[in-house]
Amino acid sequence: MQVNWSALSTSIETGGLTITSYNLEYDAGSQEAVGGSSWANLVGYPSPSLLTSYTATGTTVVSGAPY
Repeated sequence: MQVNWSALSTSIETGGLTITSYNLEYDAGSQEAVGGSSWANLVGYPSPSLLTSYTATGTTVVSGAPY
């Protein structure tokens, strides 16, 4: 499954700060990730990443499912 997002670029979007990393994560099972208890990182953590596209492989992420 391919996930794409737009880079934040305007001062309004970034709060006037430089973007140093994006972190893509998903709810890994409970569908109620309260307090981050079941969030799973896909890209950007712990290593900084400025990617704006990611192909999810080897995960339980299903194309077309709500996350």
